[in-house]
Amino acid sequence: TVPGIGFVTTAPDPSGGLDLRAQTVLNFAKDYEAQIAINASYFSPFHSRTPFDYYPHAGDPVDAHGLAIANGIIYSDDGLAGDTLCINGIQLSIQTTGCPPDTQIGLSSFPLLLQAGTPEPLDNEALGPRTAVALDAAGTTLWLLTVDGRQPRYSEGVTLAELAAFLAERGAADALNFDGGGSTTLVAQTNGRYQASNAPIHTRIPMRLRPVANHLGVFAAPLP
Repeated sequence: TVPGIGFVTTAPDPSGGLDLRAQTVLNFAKDYEAQIAINASYFSPFHSRTPFDYYPHAGDPVDAHGLAIANGIIYSDDGLAGDTLCINGIQLSIQTTGCPPDTQIGLSSFPLLLQAGTPEPLDNEALGPRTAVALDAAGTTLWLLTVDGRQPRYSEGVTLAELAAFLAERGAADALNFDGGGSTTLVAQTNGRYQASNAPIHTRIPMRLRPVANHLGVFAAPLP
C-alpha cells in the first residue's frame, strides 16, 4: 500500500429490475475517474450468438452473481459464487466465507486460485482469456491481472492452473479468478486518456469491449 491509493466499484442500479445496468470497463473508468479498472463478477442474463445478437448491450439490466457490496451496501447475495475480494479502505482480503461487517467493497467470483500460497485443484486443459485478483500474505500488495485469449497467432489464453502458477511465482498468497472470456478487460488512464491496456475480444471481434455487470477501479495519485 502506498499513499494516494483507493478503490471503487460499480454502484447498483435497480431501475431496470435487476442489480445493475451493464457498462464497459472503459466507460466505468471514465465515469468514476479511476486510473485503472478491470471487469469483476460473473453475471446474467448473457448470450453471445453473433456480432449483432448478444446480451447485454450497454445499459441493459443484469444481475451480478454471488456477494456484491458497493459503498458498504450488499446489493447481491445469490450464493452463485462463494469466494470474495473484500475491501475496507486499504484493507484487502480474499475470503471464502463472506466479508467482514464493515466491508465497503465486495466482489465474489470463482474459482479460488491460491490459498495461503498453495494452488487449488484447477483445470489445466481449457485455454481462455482470464481476469484475476491476487494479494500477498500481508494483504498490502494487490495484483490485477488480465490474460488475452481466443486470438490465434497472438494469444490463445491460459488454463486456470497456469494462471494460479503464474501468480504464485510472483509472490501472491491468495488469488481469485474473476469473469473471463470476452469480459476480460483492463483499462488504464495514460497521459489523461483512457484506453484498454489488453486486447479484449467480444463476439469474436478483437478490441471490442463487452458491457459487464460490475467492475473494480483503482484511484492512484500521480507518480513523483
